Amino acid sequence: MKKAALAILFFFIIPEFVYPKVIKTIPYKKGDYTYQSLMFLKNTSILAGQFDNTKLNKIFIFFDDPSELWEVKARTMGMYDSGYNILSHYPNIFCVVYEKDNAQYLRLIDKIYGPYTSVMPPTFAADTSYFWFRYTLGTEHYVFANGKTYGPFQEMIEFFKYALDNPSRFVFAFKKNSKIYVRYSDQVLGPYPSVEPFISPDGEHTAVVYAYPKKMPGFYIEIDDAIHGPYKNAVFHAFSPDNKGYWYTYQKMDGSGVMVVDNTEFDQLPGAPGGVVFSKQNHKFTFSVRGNDGWYIYYENKFYGPYSDLKRPVFSDDGSTMAYVYVMRKGNKETFYVWINGKVSGPFNYISNFDIAPDGKSLVYIEEQLNGDDYIVYGDQRFGPCFIQSDSGDNLVFSPDGKHLAHFYWTLDKKQQKKPAYMKYDDLSYGPFYNAYLPSFTPDGKHFYFTFNNKPGDESLWIDGKEISPGAFFIPDVRFSPDSMKFVFRIEKAETDDQTYFYYGGKTYGPYPWGTDFNFSTENHLMVAYLDKKKGLVVIEDLDIQ
Repeated sequence: MKKAALAILFFFIIPEFVYPKVIKTIPYKKGDYTYQSLMFLKNTSILAGQFDNTKLNKIFIFFDDPSELWEVKARTMGMYDSGYNILSHYPNIFCVVYEKDNAQYLRLIDKIYGPYTSVMPPTFAADTSYFWFRYTLGTEHYVFANGKTYGPFQEMIEFFKYALDNPSRFVFAFKKNSKIYVRYSDQVLGPYPSVEPFISPDGEHTAVVYAYPKKMPGFYIEIDDAIHGPYKNAVFHAFSPDNKGYWYTYQKMDGSGVMVVDNTEFDQLPGAPGGVVFSKQNHKFTFSVRGNDGWYIYYENKFYGPYSDLKRPVFSDDGSTMAYVYVMRKGNKETFYVWINGKVSGPFNYISNFDIAPDGKSLVYIEEQLNGDDYIVYGDQRFGPCFIQSDSGDNLVFSPDGKHLAHFYWTLDKKQQKKPAYMKYDDLSYGPFYNAYLPSFTPDGKHFYFTFNNKPGDESLWIDGKEISPGAFFIPDVRFSPDSMKFVFRIEKAETDDQTYFYYGGKTYGPYPWGTDFNFSTENHLMVAYLDKKKGLVVIEDLDIQ
């Protein structure tokens, strides 16, 4: 196996007590709390504390002033945007609903909304400067979206959806004067008997599914100004990523199903249709069909199959490449094949992590060959043989600009037994290690790092060519300063440790009690906040001042 020679600086860190400067202490009222924790918000400009009382099944919170504890009604540390079927995690967003003087308030980082009778935590668009939440004042319902209030409404609103690429536009359904309407940004559509709205990624097109409950067939789909139907049943699925088309399915009165892609109906299918996949550009599409004899793929006016099983097909961004994985089963034996623009490779024991790379054109996946060897395939390159945990998508990690690929693997001996572990970064291999975990890049792409063991229970950090061994059982968290020039990582010294240590600037700090938080200020100073329960103080330290 090709390995690059690399001069690695190796540090053995002997833990020592280092005393940073205490820059602030805040008295707090002691109570019968099960556990207490602190958290920095907006870098370190705001300090929040969470005090839990499991005996009362209540959670209390404070912001900067621990003498004012408010009961938490709902809390989130990051949100998921389901408005356009996205499941993306947004870190560093703190939202909490709390009760004060018999009213509810929403705290979103450093802003307070309220008082309300009730309020729900917000949902964010992919651009997290756009968000919405719903609240009530008495019996009236309202929506706060993108800085503007909508309402009052008769009942709670439903089906709020952001335009994926243009979150200044959105749709939602509401009821007023016993009639149902759709709000499309600043327009009102309807009324409808019942409704679910949809919006295209650019926010320029809408689709509305509505039905007359006492009429058969009674389902209609309104796409912009065109009305389709009536149908026995109908489901609108999605607009295409390039905003040029859409797909939906409907049921005829005889019970048979029809798929509609753009304006083309597919009713003579070999089985029940699956999902349509569009290319991001140039409006190519494909879909799967499950028949009595197996799975089929439809692509460019032709069906391929049947197959015993099928993985979701993928397109390059420009639509010039379409690829999928299919499975052929004979008894208990499964073999995997890769189909790329009509060319088939295989058989393989297994194919995993099959996708288009961030460059929008290269395929990337892990193939397990019939002899058990694993290979990483990235475009026209193949790396291996090695042993890879092929069921974990975390094994293939790209840099933020998509130009670098890192992955962890084991080598194999002639008996196919695992040997030492290595971390591969493009054409360079680092190791050997007893084990290695989760390669990572900083958001600006300036640093590459991972944790590793040279023996069980002794975890170290590899960062930018340096190995740092602080005597840790576990390193759960690594953080970087805003200017990306400094880093800190948290250390746990035992499997059931209730104390926290930090490694920062070549020194080990601690022990700190459980519930301690740490973060960098906007001035790139590392701040630590912890509870001194004996003295009843919240203590804030600056580890850059000693």
